[in-house]
Amino acid sequence: MADQIYMASVESTYAAMEQMLQFSAVLDVVSRNADEHTVTFSVPGINGLFTAKVAEGDAAGSSKVTVTAPIDGGDKAQESVAKFYKDLGDQLMVQGAVQSAPEQAPVFDAQNQPTQTFQAPVPAAAGNGGNPTQGTKNKFVAMLTDTNTGKTSVMAIAAAVVSAVFLIFGFVSLGMHPPVVVGIIFAVVAAVLCALAYTKTQPGREHGRMLTVVAAGVTVVALILSLVGAAGGSKSHGGMKEASSSSSSSSSDDDPFCKPISWPSAGVGAKAPKPNSLKGYVWNDDADYVNIKLCDVDDAAYTDYLNKVKDSGFVEDYKSTSGDYSAKDSEGNFIDLTFFSSLTELDVTVKSAERYQNDLSEKEKQEEEAEAKKKAEEEAKNKAEAEKAAAEEAKKAEEEQKRLAEEEKKLKEEAAEKQNTQSNSNAANGVTPDVKEALDGYETFMNKYCDFMEKYAKEGRPAGMLTDYLEMLNEYTDYTQKLSNLDQSAWTDADMNYFIEVTNRVNQRLASIS
Repeated sequence: MADQIYMASVESTYAAMEQMLQFSAVLDVVSRNADEHTVTFSVPGINGLFTAKVAEGDAAGSSKVTVTAPIDGGDKAQESVAKFYKDLGDQLMVQGAVQSAPEQAPVFDAQNQPTQTFQAPVPAAAGNGGNPTQGTKNKFVAMLTDTNTGKTSVMAIAAAVVSAVFLIFGFVSLGMHPPVVVGIIFAVVAAVLCALAYTKTQPGREHGRMLTVVAAGVTVVALILSLVGAAGGSKSHGGMKEASSSSSSSSSDDDPFCKPISWPSAGVGAKAPKPNSLKGYVWNDDADYVNIKLCDVDDAAYTDYLNKVKDSGFVEDYKSTSGDYSAKDSEGNFIDLTFFSSLTELDVTVKSAERYQNDLSEKEKQEEEAEAKKKAEEEAKNKAEAEKAAAEEAKKAEEEQKRLAEEEKKLKEEAAEKQNTQSNSNAANGVTPDVKEALDGYETFMNKYCDFMEKYAKEGRPAGMLTDYLEMLNEYTDYTQKLSNLDQSAWTDADMNYFIEVTNRVNQRLASIS
């Protein structure tokens, strides 16, 4: 993971990074964590999120910044990381946290990113009088004196780069309306670099003097643009230029970003509760997007405002960490609070539901779509498994029904065969046909009844067989009625013997299932 070293404290570097992101018209901040000095942001045209983290450097008073790019961002992502490091160095230079130019311009490639250190100027080595022509190791002095004949002056290049950045800032100022002091600081830095480059470089285009002249012209244009932008901001926020008292006036002069403000009364900004203290800076106030920095906010004030935000309905899908809170209300409007305890500042961002959805990164949208697709696939899989199980149950029921039908058919065939055998035997013994038919039917039914009772007991007496049982009782009544209707007084000895034989067999079968 590539990192950058700056000769500034962690707090100063993180504050500079916050200011840089606020001014940036390209980078869109997604989340902040002041305790861990971490910021997550997105870049247009690149899928995924970037993460910038500030940590202690190896040297005393230094800080290390690590920017993690999306894995599939490619060369464009690496170029964005390089620009981020450079812009942060420029911001630190403007704020006075870093006072020197970089030793070496960073060269980035997609696989291996070197570390660049911004450090303060070092005095010339003792014994050589500070003369770089005598082998001095002071690279900053060497850059000023331009003893590298035949090459473009590094100072001229630095002046051109700073003036170009200033020009970009000038165009951004037309829309963001930053304070005048920021543009003046930029102009002073660029002008000093141009003056040094012009006086310390050798004549001729190849040494950079012509480049220095161009940089000076660009600086003038950028200053004009920044002043025009600041003037526009002063008109839209004229109330911020007036002090409520002599003490607040002196404080406002010291911090241009801590002025009396008016809380939005329309648009999505009106959805957020009004804080007790209205001092800070309105970065953006649109119908669907509001970003306001509140100053002089201590821990108690932050806790009080956080409770107001929750009471106003911003409690859905909330995420809460130390110094950071984000949530949506019932209409889908989004609010994000970032509290910088050490700076006594609170950053309030409010977005409408539509703006919040549009600002979601492509990666988040893809994750939501993938989750929805996964859920649909699981539901389809469960449905298919349920249908398969139902089909298997139906098949088993059909097979069981078929088996029972075959068993019943086999029993009927066996009964018929047995009846024919007995009929033939009884016919030979002289049994009366009517008596034999009635007794044979009775015996067949009783065998069927015994088979049913054996199955009924074996299967645990299921309620589903109760209907069959009632039908068999009706058949039993019919057979006993037939036997009662026979005139036993007219029976022959063979009829009586056959009756005794049949009843004995029936009783034996009944005894076997009792």
